[in-house]
Amino acid sequence: MAQLREIAQAWKIYCASALDSPIQQQRPGRRKGSAGFKGQDVSRSLRFLCERGLGEVVMQHFMDELERSLKENYIPEFWSHFTDFLSVKENSDTKQLNEWIHSSLPVALEKLCSKKVSQEDGLNALIKALETNASVNGSQILTSHQTTVTALLLTTSPSYFSDLLKLYFTARLEEFSGSFRKRPCNSDDEDCEASTDVEDMDVLGVESPCKGEAEATEVSEDSVSVRNVVKRLRDLGFAALCEEAYASAILSLLKKKIYSIADKRYEKPVLGPIRHWIEAVPMRFLSAILESSAGSSSLSPLPATPSPLASSSTLSDLSKERIIRWRLRLQFFTYETLAIEDLRQCLANTGEHSKLVKSFRLALKQRLLTAGAATTDILTQYVSTIKALRTMDPTGVILEAVGEPIREYLRGRKDTIRCIVTMLTDDTATTSGTTVAGGGEGLLEELSRGTTTVENADSDEEGELDGEEAWAAAQRWEPDPVEADLSRTSKSRRSMDIISMLVGIYGSKELFVNEYRVMLAEKLLNKSDYDTDREIRTLELLKLRFGENNMHSCEIMLKDLADSKRINSNIKAKGKPQETFQKGEELTLHNVDATVISSLFWPPFQTETLQVPDFVDKLLDDYAQQYHTVKAPRKLQWKKHLGTVKLELQFEDRSAQFVVSPMQASIILKFESCSRWSASELAAASGIPVTTLRRRIVLWINQGVLVESHGDKDGEVFYQVVETIGDGGQRGASAPTEAAVPLLEEEDGQSAVTPMEDQWQQEMNVYESYIVGMLTNLESLPLDRIHNMLKMFVSDPPYDKTLQQLQGFLGSLIADEKLEFREGVYRRKQ
Repeated sequence: MAQLREIAQAWKIYCASALDSPIQQQRPGRRKGSAGFKGQDVSRSLRFLCERGLGEVVMQHFMDELERSLKENYIPEFWSHFTDFLSVKENSDTKQLNEWIHSSLPVALEKLCSKKVSQEDGLNALIKALETNASVNGSQILTSHQTTVTALLLTTSPSYFSDLLKLYFTARLEEFSGSFRKRPCNSDDEDCEASTDVEDMDVLGVESPCKGEAEATEVSEDSVSVRNVVKRLRDLGFAALCEEAYASAILSLLKKKIYSIADKRYEKPVLGPIRHWIEAVPMRFLSAILESSAGSSSLSPLPATPSPLASSSTLSDLSKERIIRWRLRLQFFTYETLAIEDLRQCLANTGEHSKLVKSFRLALKQRLLTAGAATTDILTQYVSTIKALRTMDPTGVILEAVGEPIREYLRGRKDTIRCIVTMLTDDTATTSGTTVAGGGEGLLEELSRGTTTVENADSDEEGELDGEEAWAAAQRWEPDPVEADLSRTSKSRRSMDIISMLVGIYGSKELFVNEYRVMLAEKLLNKSDYDTDREIRTLELLKLRFGENNMHSCEIMLKDLADSKRINSNIKAKGKPQETFQKGEELTLHNVDATVISSLFWPPFQTETLQVPDFVDKLLDDYAQQYHTVKAPRKLQWKKHLGTVKLELQFEDRSAQFVVSPMQASIILKFESCSRWSASELAAASGIPVTTLRRRIVLWINQGVLVESHGDKDGEVFYQVVETIGDGGQRGASAPTEAAVPLLEEEDGQSAVTPMEDQWQQEMNVYESYIVGMLTNLESLPLDRIHNMLKMFVSDPPYDKTLQQLQGFLGSLIADEKLEFREGVYRRKQ
């Protein structure tokens, strides 16, 4: 053991000294601080450690050193390049600021990417050295390293970094817009007739607004620099911030062009020149950026065709798809801007705000707030409404009036909270790299965009101003319209972001935190590889939004998975060599991967009785004993109905592999001893009710493993194994195959974790007797009076619910015919 410790320590020192140079480039001589290791000593020590089952320890040491170097050296050095940004921005003009950014950003990115590549080279060399002696998943390790880099950068990035990127891309886009000139248009172009005014040409900065032949200037060094910056930002995990930055630059410049050509001009159409400018500048700029993601090394001019980007051979299919989506979105933004801005000016002159609100609410009621609309579609439309109405009315009064019916309708849907949490934590909408500000994209980017906590959303406190700033603020002040809700402050209407408004639907962030906790528990319980990198990144962003204290339980849950991975490896290292399980052979600890949870921090689980086979019981007992040895005096209490089981079923003419729940595995294993069971006998043998059995066994019937038949007696059901394809005439299993294991989900939608709705109902049921007693003594009470009385008199447990939560609970009591609601008050049902 002393020798192992000495080698492990020496290896850790070697790792610390080898980070700046790839391992395969090390010479066999001594290195400073490497504890006397030589090149051949490194390979020998690796073999020695791997033979003793310490390959994962070696890799973990190296990963720890990589992370330490990132935290202590590389990332602080990267951010130090931008420490003067705020002072330069304050004391310099726009040209000087752009020059400073242009000289600082590419250099800083190049240095950090070079360090990252060096680390990856060393990591690749170590993976290659360990692959022959240990089970090493190289792609997973590299992905974990990439996630670590991204997480560290995102959680340490200064608040002004997104502004810096926006300024960079704005300056580059303005330079790019001056790099093209157009030839005269064809007389047959339909847009030409509507856009031949010389003044229009000057506004657009081109000689002709048509889509005719185009000629690009030579590629400048700045264009190549932009491409390199985009590529390096993506490599470092800043894809979302990068896209937000250049999307903001493109939309800002497009908006500026729209205002220039369309402002106070009603005698001629303006769509032709604007759409031509979109093709001439933003789309070509985007083609250069998106081409970098396809691995192109040069900026090739687009061919002179009516749709140049779609036919460019230099772009990959994915880039072409993104280009098409961008074109449609920019065109839609043009239509939207023209409509919204025109309507804004009309309202300013006519004052018909109430008419707009009435018409909008009627349209929402008829076309959106219906039973046939999916909750996600309603939420997406609500987000788009927020963005559009804020542009039309910055005071937020129209949004407040129009949004209330949407919020009220969403409160009545059971899946609203879950849908919002899913939109907040789902990164699939951002991985394609095609989202654009102002669209209906997932809310994860919105979560990454802001750091204002939900608690401060309705605060009216402002920093003290003095001198000219105070006078300027006083001159800008305007009273709220008479239609404004007096219970809300003017600042809160203007400052609340999209996430705060979604949270405001229920008036309490606890509901969202608890729902995320439940959804996180479901994800973690279904993981078999203990990989939580994506969940950790999302949690870090949620902590910035909702506060660390509120997310503490979720942090413990993720830590439990990391601890489980380590404990699982230690227990397996002490067990017997791994064996392949066949019928009649004994399972070993290598066939078990356990997730050990801290029950106090996890949400409550569904309770189900389940009798597992005896050999599984024995295996679990052995695992628990090993755990007690490693973590004395702690003991395991198994939740046998949770988790997944990987098994292989062998039939007369085929074999198939499945990943199913423990209950479904326990049911099908009963057919080893008997190929035909009645429903009642099988339920008794499995220790579950017949109704539960018939619901869970449907999966095996649908997969062609079992066939259902009816006996002579009424209601008698039997199940039998389908040994050969065609027996029973069912939707048969496939022919004999060794295909990959399919993951079969629960077909009845059952979750291992108790849903938030059930948890909330259990909590609220405690207050039912108090509410019934109040209405018995006082006959009738309004909602706010019931709420205040519960706050005053209920102390065990203390009443801490919101008015909206109480309203929802009273609604459930009305549905159960225990209460009734008439003329604005609640009464007991007679």
